[in-house]
Amino acid sequence: MLTVFNRKELLPVFSHQRLYAVQAALDDAGIPYHTTAATPLGRLGGRGRENVFQNADAAHDYKIYVRKDDYDRAVQAIQPVLRNE
Repeated sequence: MLTVFNRKELLPVFSHQRLYAVQAALDDAGIPYHTTAATPLGRLGGRGRENVFQNADAAHDYKIYVRKDDYDRAVQAIQPVLRNE
C-alpha cells in the first residue's frame, strides 16, 4: 500500500500525454504509483479561471509518487519515456 510515509516523488509532469506515457511505463513494470493533480492557482478557482484559449496542459501539474523501495526501479522504467520526448 502506498502511503504518505512510504512514498517518494518520482517526477512532476505538466502534460497529459507525458503523464499517460509514464503511467503506462510504471504499469508495464508492475510498479504501484499514486498521482496527484493541482492547478497553478490552487484547488479553489483553478478551473474557473481558465479560458477557451488556454492550453489544457498548462492548467494542471501532476506529481507521480512511488514507494521508496520501488524508486530506483521506477526511474529505470521511465527512462525510455523521458528519452523519447
